[in-house]
Amino acid sequence: VADIGTADAEFIIRGRPLDAKEELGDWVYSTTPFRVENHKIFAPAGPNSAIAGARVGHTVTNLTVGLENSDPRFPGQSFLVVGGETTAGSGGTNTVDVMLVNALSAETSTADRFASPTFQLPTPRAWHSATMLDDGRVLIAGGVDASGAPVGTTVLYDPALREIVPGPSLNVARSHHSAVLLTSGDVAFFGGKTAGGGLTGAVEIFRFAPVATVEDPSTLSIDLMAATMSVPQHSLHTVVLPDQTVLVTGGIDGSNSAVQTAQIFDPYNDED
Repeated sequence: VADIGTADAEFIIRGRPLDAKEELGDWVYSTTPFRVENHKIFAPAGPNSAIAGARVGHTVTNLTVGLENSDPRFPGQSFLVVGGETTAGSGGTNTVDVMLVNALSAETSTADRFASPTFQLPTPRAWHSATMLDDGRVLIAGGVDASGAPVGTTVLYDPALREIVPGPSLNVARSHHSAVLLTSGDVAFFGGKTAGGGLTGAVEIFRFAPVATVEDPSTLSIDLMAATMSVPQHSLHTVVLPDQTVLVTGGIDGSNSAVQTAQIFDPYNDED
């Protein structure tokens, strides 16, 4: 990592105060910005400090969760970069990078990249989804292949074993969809592009049994929910709300117009 200088910045501090019983209170914000002067700015440097080639339509997943048994080369400050197109419309690639960023101090920050010719996706893909599961694995689903056709397969990446294994297939091959981890530990997929340039409003859930392992992915099951979104769309966004429902917003509809409506999906009552 190269030191490219310093800068001044102001930050708003957000925190939760402790009361006399050492219980957390409500979130509060500082009333005035907190100024930090001359903080360091670093940029990647060296042959292993960047991802393997320019790309778009890839995913980046932080691997700092659930890595108690991870490779010591990746001590909780690593992230997974998967697939993507080298140029817009060129089709998916099978490249997988695990980027390591060590930041013990600003003066000694280093960056490295682990990649191997055998460490690749079995199916090239771009515009897919990558969702970290509660056990630290990453579910990579859908996307488009090298020819631009929607992909209906999934794979699971295990950061502890540094392995990529096949997962269950999607009921609906899709790209440009949204995926979200539910409070139950399951993963829900919303909308996306389908074969022939069509769109889908289908909502699909992967249910993860507590005993599911990379060695035995058969413990994963698939549910295609009865409920569908009111407007088939792609490039949408989803977020889990405090009441465990999912807010679905934005996207592009079949007329190539931006979607202004929002929907609430209840994964536990099959309603949207």
